[in-house]
Amino acid sequence: MAKALFAVALAVDWDNLEPARKRKWLGIAKRYPKMKPDEQARAQRRMQAWVKLTPKERQAARERYKKMEKLPPDKKQGLKQQWEEYNRLPEQERRKLGSTPRKPAAPARPGKSPAEPTPPPAASAEASPVAPAPPAKQ
Repeated sequence: MAKALFAVALAVDWDNLEPARKRKWLGIAKRYPKMKPDEQARAQRRMQAWVKLTPKERQAARERYKKMEKLPPDKKQGLKQQWEEYNRLPEQERRKLGSTPRKPAAPARPGKSPAEPTPPPAASAEASPVAPAPPAKQ
């Protein structure tokens, strides 16, 4: 049963998966019957969400994951803390943040040196528990 469940979720991608990914999914399918009910439910939710993604969205998710894996430990820890802060927000606030359209990346400013870092976008004080840094002097 577990292998069938995973086969349905991965049918579209199976032929394109790397052998290591196939082994990973087969291992999960093998462990699935021994998982606790809440772990099985979580695995099912994740697979269902994955199936709903378009091939482009799946590829973008894989690329984000690979990028995250290459981050230094301190950056990973910072992102983990931000994620935990987000998860502590009330459900209504998370929905509000999730429905806020993201701004596209701003084009590079003319005359700016490539070595000069771009300042991060200002976060809303309501969305972030950390106060924004004061503007840099020019």
